[in-house]
Amino acid sequence: MHSNIYISLPAYPFRKMTFQPLSSLYIEQAKELYLSAFPQEERRPVDQWLHLHQVNTSFHILVIKSGNAFSGILTYWDFNEFIYIEHFATDIALRGRGLGQKALCSFIKGVGNRPIILEVELPQTSLAKRRIGFYERVGFSIIDKPYKQPPYPGQNGFFPLLIMSTDPLYANEHYSQIISIIYREVYQVVIK
Repeated sequence: MHSNIYISLPAYPFRKMTFQPLSSLYIEQAKELYLSAFPQEERRPVDQWLHLHQVNTSFHILVIKSGNAFSGILTYWDFNEFIYIEHFATDIALRGRGLGQKALCSFIKGVGNRPIILEVELPQTSLAKRRIGFYERVGFSIIDKPYKQPPYPGQNGFFPLLIMSTDPLYANEHYSQIISIIYREVYQVVIK
């Protein structure tokens, strides 16, 4: 079954912040945020997303709560050697108030010393540059190696992105293995 990560901390201006596995109570809010925060080419169909959460013990959808209020989602894969964050979004009404930074810092602290990997867009737009800066401020570093994100199942085309990690030494030393695992497990693409 899915591991339960419950992390709480005082988070001004937010009350107690927690992560909880997705439950029926928050499915509609999670689906709405997932669809609005990520363009079609950056996500799976919602039914596949929810099914994957139910059947794959490596894949987790967490609800971020501030007090008792739904505040965001974080989806990740636990590959034992490292954690791969696939999607992270906060409620649009709460953006720009520090919730995302506090949530991600809490998640990083909660997984301990294991490296965390994620993908970001190339710094070709001001929004992409801001996202990279956000991840750098919470402890991620860009891994300076070429990377192309495979298409999600049912979609076409690889496109260039960057890999970032909380442990750049680990990510550089194990880069081929990390990419192979992400391709195979997340995107169902086998590198030959």
